[in-house]
Amino acid sequence: MTSAGAAYIYKRQPNGNWEETQKLISPNIEALGYFGFNVAIDGDYALVGAFNEDHSGAGNAGRVYAYHRDINDQWILGDSLMIDNPGNNDYFGRNLAIAGEYALIGAYGNDFDENDANSLNDAGAVFLFQRQADNSYSLIRKLVAFDRAVDDNFGKYLDIDNQGLVVGAFNKDQGIGLVDAGAAYGISCTDPVCDFENITSADLQKIRAPDQNNFESFGWDVAISGNWVIAGKSGESDQPGGGTGSGTGAAYFYHWENGQWVGKQKVFAPDFSNGARFGRAIAIDGPVCVIGAGTESEDANGQNTLFGAGAAYIFELQANNQWMPVQKIVGTQRGVNDLFGEDAVAVSGIQVVIGAWLADTIGNDDIIDGGAVYVYERDTEITAVRNFVEDTPIYALSNPSLDGLLQIYSLDPFSSTATPMQIVSMNGNVVFHTENINEGQIDLSYLPAGVYFVTITRSGFLPQTLKWVRM
Repeated sequence: MTSAGAAYIYKRQPNGNWEETQKLISPNIEALGYFGFNVAIDGDYALVGAFNEDHSGAGNAGRVYAYHRDINDQWILGDSLMIDNPGNNDYFGRNLAIAGEYALIGAYGNDFDENDANSLNDAGAVFLFQRQADNSYSLIRKLVAFDRAVDDNFGKYLDIDNQGLVVGAFNKDQGIGLVDAGAAYGISCTDPVCDFENITSADLQKIRAPDQNNFESFGWDVAISGNWVIAGKSGESDQPGGGTGSGTGAAYFYHWENGQWVGKQKVFAPDFSNGARFGRAIAIDGPVCVIGAGTESEDANGQNTLFGAGAAYIFELQANNQWMPVQKIVGTQRGVNDLFGEDAVAVSGIQVVIGAWLADTIGNDDIIDGGAVYVYERDTEITAVRNFVEDTPIYALSNPSLDGLLQIYSLDPFSSTATPMQIVSMNGNVVFHTENINEGQIDLSYLPAGVYFVTITRSGFLPQTLKWVRM
């Protein structure tokens, strides 16, 4: 079936390689359903969008499929999420995000407000769901912009983490003479975990670029991590130094302070160029942010021009609260119109993932526009400081350990969300990995005597590495 779509699960192996473990297809497969156009994963839970699937008598209503990993390492369908009263071209699932037990799903073509009234064509909406004990999802609330208008496309881009959420409306007009200037709407909570059940549309604070212009599409992509939000403006024409150029692109960092979003920094690609569309894809996790420029044509050294090959730029938060560019990355098998970094980037800890959805696959057969994904990893510990959340040390008790029992303790209790831990031996081999730990005791008595390095990553904190000795 043409463009029915699929999603592929990859698992990182102890040697660091990623191996495909499972292919997922829609249980309601249909031509042009676009299952897998957008995906999200958090620990043992994943969402797959099929924004063009028809149901309930509505064309292109959209559906989202929720999967969970079982004890046999298989991904099992747990629920199928839909709008109760779908309309034609709602495009539910065009974008989605997951954080712990909560899922945020956009329907940028939805016409109605939170009460399913007051129709405005393509004003857009997002739907907040909560996962239940049986792996089904219940709708908590529908959210819309308080100043919703025709063709805003609120919800085409969005993000959620444990501390808040953000939604882009890149087609938002900003008064007379500012057409498609764009806006974003978001909230961050002061508590470590947000009380999503009580958030309403009225709680969303509007975010606007301080230098708005026509057709610049602020909010084309958005991302949130803790008290930070970043919004892209891929249509930005201004350039550093006062120059201008079509589609250069920019991105804006905002920080949540005293119940409002405060603009902190506007960033460009260090080697900015016309038509690169920097800011079209964005992801952030703690002190690391990755920003795509899908039509950038030069390689990491500013050479070997290939039209539309694409690039991505990694920024890290410094101790002075400034985001600084630290590296430009490109595909290792870059080609013309690969669109590396155009529509999909992700970051988790020190790993960055970049999609190149029109890359040619080189192997036994040449597959034109087959697509590819690149995974990058930082080769040293992150030195940037995420100073908006205090770092609370984690301790390994009974260290050295005679019986091989690793006891983890922190003054700040671990949250209920996934807390990955990885243990590496002195020769660099990964000897233990889990996606979620709690304070307590882990039996590692099977490990031989030696020195090991335990890395724990918690949402809201820098990764911490402990030296642990097994006697």
